[in-house]
Amino acid sequence: MTIEQTENIDSTNNETELDLELVEETQEETPAKETIDKPIETPEAKLARLKRQTSQLEKKLGVTQEVKQEPKSQSSELGYAEKAYLQGNDIRGNEEFSIVQKYVKDTGKKLEELVDEATIVGKLIRSEIKELRETKATDNATPKGTKRSTQTPKDSVDYWLKKDFSEVPQEMKIAVVNRRIELEKSKNPFSN
Repeated sequence: MTIEQTENIDSTNNETELDLELVEETQEETPAKETIDKPIETPEAKLARLKRQTSQLEKKLGVTQEVKQEPKSQSSELGYAEKAYLQGNDIRGNEEFSIVQKYVKDTGKKLEELVDEATIVGKLIRSEIKELRETKATDNATPKGTKRSTQTPKDSVDYWLKKDFSEVPQEMKIAVVNRRIELEKSKNPFSN
């Protein structure tokens, strides 16, 4: 049996009247022979179900087991946050990041300890970065692909070819004359 509830609303008095009626329900009885076959539960499925039920019951009762959190493993690559922290401490570029990353891997210390200039490791990192920057600055200052980048040494035959023959040292004169003869033979006789 169930109870049905009906609301009658009187709009003039804004009163609600509740009518409760008892309704009988008839249930069809299922014969005992027509039972539904349930699939057989495997031991693994049963274990998983019981673990879920156990954890739900522990939560319900307020009993919690402390789960040991594994320490955050140092990944081999720096994340965005670490790179931003390093850039804030005037360490920029992939080459400089790789220097710091090498020390993080070797020492196992945190970035804060490695970047601190008061520590020995911090001073060592800063000196390596300074050396790297100086090397880069030297490489960038040297022009590439121009006449200035490679000067011919004074003991070279090509150097003395461009000079007046009277300026050529005595020991280089024979080599310079032979080179001039070679160049004259290789020239096209029909061009000016």
